[in-house]
Amino acid sequence: MPFDVHQLDKLDHESVEAELDKYIEAAVSAFEASPEGKAFATEYPDADGWVSTFIELGYNYEGRSLPALSQKTVAQMMESLLPRKITVMDASEAEEAIPELVAFWSFLSREYQLPKAEKIIHYLQSIAGKFGEWMVDPARGGMAKNFILSGMNAGYDMTSKAGLMAYQQAYNAQLLGNPVKGSWKQKIVNLFGAAPLSDERPLALPPKPAKKQPEVKSKGFGAAIKPKGSQRKQK
Repeated sequence: MPFDVHQLDKLDHESVEAELDKYIEAAVSAFEASPEGKAFATEYPDADGWVSTFIELGYNYEGRSLPALSQKTVAQMMESLLPRKITVMDASEAEEAIPELVAFWSFLSREYQLPKAEKIIHYLQSIAGKFGEWMVDPARGGMAKNFILSGMNAGYDMTSKAGLMAYQQAYNAQLLGNPVKGSWKQKIVNLFGAAPLSDERPLALPPKPAKKQPEVKSKGFGAAIKPKGSQRKQK
């Protein structure tokens, strides 16, 4: 069945939630089969799938389907949302993101004549030398992502609950001067904690078990982003 780029615009919010995963899979499949997608895959055979994450974040956090995305909204996503929500350990791990997104939007422009596509393509091309650095900039990362990166750099396995808890204990102890058990400092740590990790967790963390996660391919356009050398877990 051909990909309907306007499908989400025809649905109410509750209906979109049930159809978003299928929409993303269809978009990725259509891109993969396109001349633009094939050319990208030839040049980047080990690409890890920034397109699927881009579509998901665009709708879940910006409330925009692909046809509704503007250059301004895409700029907000690339400069703020993705650096805050996606964890990479090195700027080089994001080097395929811009070529993949440029190829994807070139496909959308040719196949669906989306009126805003050309401006988005020009914007993406303009940040090709900057995006990787944005992805590892602590000022853009937010508290939760920076906590995860700090733990990884300290040698903790931040993809597991045990590693996460171990680093949080070490972090709290360091922050409050290694408080003695039962002391007022320890009570403050127990009461408030020092590293809040609620609903602002970056995508590097394991998903909440109560929420059903979409199935993704382990490699290629439809895969959750897991750049080479990264310690991120798939969504």
